[in-house]
Amino acid sequence: MPPTLPPLALLNPRVLVIDDQADAADSLDLLLTQLGCDTSVAYGALEGLQQATQFLPDVVMLDLHMPRIDGLDAARALRACRLPSRPLLVAMTADTRPGLRAEALAAGFDMHLVKPTPPAEIVAALRDLLTAAGAKNRFAVNEAGDGLAARHTGTGVDGVAGRHPDAV
Repeated sequence: MPPTLPPLALLNPRVLVIDDQADAADSLDLLLTQLGCDTSVAYGALEGLQQATQFLPDVVMLDLHMPRIDGLDAARALRACRLPSRPLLVAMTADTRPGLRAEALAAGFDMHLVKPTPPAEIVAALRDLLTAAGAKNRFAVNEAGDGLAARHTGTGVDGVAGRHPDAV
């Protein structure tokens, strides 16, 4: 029997949701909050890039098609930022054109999800991605033993075997 993956609440990831469609962003934020994630929402790429430097997310769930700055350019900008840790990037899009996954990978995404994504798939994808990226080490109790989650120094999941089937 394969090992049971921890629920998101035990991992307590910080998730930044970036989507110019307020209803989509707010719905995803509500789902993630109910699952025990610490969340922040931005309604555009520029706002999201600014929030990333202050919120310091473990995961960024980023819509690909937004005005002014699209998700691919936002992902490149996030990867170029000198953040203290490397957040995992999840592309969210209804666009199913061939080659988009490859574009997303080249831009720095770790996973690609097609909208609309059922909540159970979002949960499974995030749990698998965080676990594959070494979440058990990144979110461990700190040395003082006070139960505070340590912030990760993450290296992403590029090249990690056993990724979620939708991983880029």
